[in-house]
Amino acid sequence: MSTLLFQVLFTLFLAVMPFSEVRGAIPYGILVAKLNPILVFTASTLANLAIIYPLLITLNSVENFLLRRLEKLSRKKVFWRKVLAKYFRFREKTRRKVNPYVNRYGVIGLAVYTSIPLPFTGAWTATFAAYILGVKWKTTFLSVGLGVVLAATLIFSMVFLGVSIKLFF
Repeated sequence: MSTLLFQVLFTLFLAVMPFSEVRGAIPYGILVAKLNPILVFTASTLANLAIIYPLLITLNSVENFLLRRLEKLSRKKVFWRKVLAKYFRFREKTRRKVNPYVNRYGVIGLAVYTSIPLPFTGAWTATFAAYILGVKWKTTFLSVGLGVVLAATLIFSMVFLGVSIKLFF
């Protein structure tokens, strides 16, 4: 029983990690751990969705901390003042530049980006990009959530297609 629990927890761990997300958790859970496919799909998808909101809160908190820190930095710490000032200028410039595209393709574009089964195109990267681009939190959660569900469905289908093709040979 402890081996089963370990396999389920490791699958959930893979689902929340930025390097694997559902793209690694679903194949691992089904093909390696030999868990129930519906359990793997549901648990991996929910675990990957669960990371979006805490990530948004963390990004917001870090950015607010850095903004307060920028205001308090003394003239002696010129290097850090310049680094933080460049980041905030970059963020504002990027938001102004891409705002028309974000408004036009926001939800669909972010969902498609999140659902592409390639490294660094999952919920973590899409949430970070949405935050930098100034997308509203509800829109971010909706679009990244939709992308995660699409990615999970695509990976789930690819795993079963691969398994069913293997049975014929």
